[in-house]
Amino acid sequence: MRKFTVTVNGQDYDVVVKDGGAAAAAPAPAAAPAGAGEAVEAPMPGKVIRINKHVGDAVAAGDEVLVLEAMKMGNPIMAPCDGKITSMQAQEGQSVQGGDPLFTVG
Repeated sequence: MRKFTVTVNGQDYDVVVKDGGAAAAAPAPAAAPAGAGEAVEAPMPGKVIRINKHVGDAVAAGDEVLVLEAMKMGNPIMAPCDGKITSMQAQEGQSVQGGDPLFTVG
């Protein structure tokens, strides 16, 4: 884990980033049952504003799967590994909390 201080509109925020081995902006994937693929959870509370990939779509590690708006910023949520989207729990317009499941890559 790495700690950063981010300044947004003059306000400082302390941020902890988990190292998941995927692209730098991707959230650390949650542990998934064996054979189920890699589950991706919301890294923070926000609103799903765009879904770019759907169940059955092929993805490469680092591909933008959806965009989560938090603190008036669009945050890309990326595929943690190569594979296919095997499930999509998120829906456009849906509000999510940190830790809520978004999608699974298998």
